[in-house]
Amino acid sequence: MRLAIFLLFGLTCYRFWFATHLELVPDEAYYWLWSKHLAASYRDKGPAIAWTIAAGTKLFGDTVFGIRFFRRGLEHGHQRPALPAGAAVV
Repeated sequence: MRLAIFLLFGLTCYRFWFATHLELVPDEAYYWLWSKHLAASYRDKGPAIAWTIAAGTKLFGDTVFGIRFFRRGLEHGHQRPALPAGAAVV
């Protein structure tokens, strides 16, 4: 168990490091502009993406790491295995 936690922590650190070595894709740059002018909603998306990028850039500055920080942390929240039909959710 301890080894698994250590490996997951190491992999997460590597992913944070690797994310800083890639350029922003156009969507990320577009959302970064949104984070400079926060609003209750935007033309094609809700406000959460802009708010999380704003929080990351407040903590780490206007860097690629700051822009992607919360994305790396939150992207695992929706990657749960699918339950078979009729399975009880506990």
